[in-house]
Amino acid sequence: MKWQYVEVDKNGIKTKGVLPALSEKEALDILQKEGKFVLSLKPLKDSVFLSHIVFNKDKIVADFTESLANMLSAGIPLVNSLEILFQEERTAYMKNVLKEMIVELKKGKSFYQTIMSFPLFPSLYSAMVRVGEETGKLKEVLKQLQSYTRKNVELRENILSSLYYPVFLMGLSMFTLFYLVLYVLPQLFEIFKGFDAKLPDMTIALMQTVSFVQNYFVWIIIFLFGIIFLIQRYMKTEKGRKAIEIGILKIPKAGELYRLLLNIDFFKPLSLMLKNKIHLNSALEILSQVVKSVVLQNLIENIIASLKKGEGIQMGEKGPLVFSNSTLQMLSIGDKSGKLSDIIAGIEERISEKSAQDIKRVLVLIEPIMILAIGLVIGFIVMSALLPIYSISTMAR
Repeated sequence: MKWQYVEVDKNGIKTKGVLPALSEKEALDILQKEGKFVLSLKPLKDSVFLSHIVFNKDKIVADFTESLANMLSAGIPLVNSLEILFQEERTAYMKNVLKEMIVELKKGKSFYQTIMSFPLFPSLYSAMVRVGEETGKLKEVLKQLQSYTRKNVELRENILSSLYYPVFLMGLSMFTLFYLVLYVLPQLFEIFKGFDAKLPDMTIALMQTVSFVQNYFVWIIIFLFGIIFLIQRYMKTEKGRKAIEIGILKIPKAGELYRLLLNIDFFKPLSLMLKNKIHLNSALEILSQVVKSVVLQNLIENIIASLKKGEGIQMGEKGPLVFSNSTLQMLSIGDKSGKLSDIIAGIEERISEKSAQDIKRVLVLIEPIMILAIGLVIGFIVMSALLPIYSISTMAR
């Protein structure tokens, strides 16, 4: 990843610059070795274009890794492999990335240094490529990254495909309810007013609700958009994201699903790095920059701080919220016995085996819950409309 820094020279003149590095510590070390006095250092955000392709980012990286790994395994040199990929690539963004890669490699840069210059590739990817180059096992490492990235894509696609129907059902139901409230029910209620009959309480409540929505529809829409805007602003702050994550973790089924996803985000990349002999502290620092969850970032930072103090793995009060008691006990045992890498690999393997089933089991509950909720709302509307009709027909007799 890239880091943006501000330095000051002996004359007090400030200058800005961008530096590719795996971690904040590595970027700071490079700048200090160059004799620069650093005032600020922060990660450079992805480009606007890249933010638009965020949902395809994992798939782009997975496809690239798979193609490159296959070519290197066939004995094609790295630069030649990238040139072939460049000729076959159809998207303008990836074609430009491959072109720049080839230019940088021909200048004498390592593949690791080249990869690190592009925000498309996470710090974990860069670190693994660096290990592969330094150990002469780039082909093997790329095969591992291929499996890792492909599984991430499959996991995301499984979750999204499971949500397609519930989201469609919710959208269709909301459209139907708005149509009933704004057009059908008002006409029906006008008919009811023409009869001198006592209306049921639930019908009166529904009529008042429909009248309110009709009279203040524009303001209701503005209010809803305002709420959404404020929530989005709040979610952009670390405090807001953390509060929302903790709230989700405490919801029975949604919390179970989110907790499983956090465990996958923690153990899969960590196990991959430890298997390739990346030191635990370095692996955790890289992982803290890769994960998107603020809660998980805080846990990782707590672990790093406790390891530096020689206190072993300490996660703080949020540890039990993310990890099960058995997982925490296994990590503690592995830390004390010196077999933490093996324990983490075992936990990762167990999570990988059951994650697909657990995610499917939780997601399959969403559909009946939504159908039940929609059924109750529509049932209330139907009953509110039918009861007056029954009363009027009784009076007519």
